[in-house]
Amino acid sequence: MVDGDKVPNKDRTKNFMVFEEFIARGSMDHTSYKADPDDIVALMFTGRTTGRPKEVMYTHRGVLLNAQLSAKRIELTENNTGLLLFPLFHAAGYVSMASGAICRSTGIFLDFFDVKDDI
Repeated sequence: MVDGDKVPNKDRTKNFMVFEEFIARGSMDHTSYKADPDDIVALMFTGRTTGRPKEVMYTHRGVLLNAQLSAKRIELTENNTGLLLFPLFHAAGYVSMASGAICRSTGIFLDFFDVKDDI
């Protein structure tokens, strides 16, 4: 899914959907779900240097506690704007996004990142 009509490198994004199309396909009629704090919210994999990667079950409680502690540590408030550089499939990216969400701060996501161009 991408936001807007500009899709970076069309060869790499043949399976992407423009955000507005994604929203148009959906319905606002949904049932409410109350998650248990120990329900799994994401499956992530370790980036071990030896052996095979291991799957890690990340719970709602884990995300919330990490986000709250991170936000408190950097004194994040709704008045902050941050550039989110970590990939969202990484625990650090997930927590960065969640920290901003619980504080209602503004997060800026790059639509595409190229080390040569962006650093």
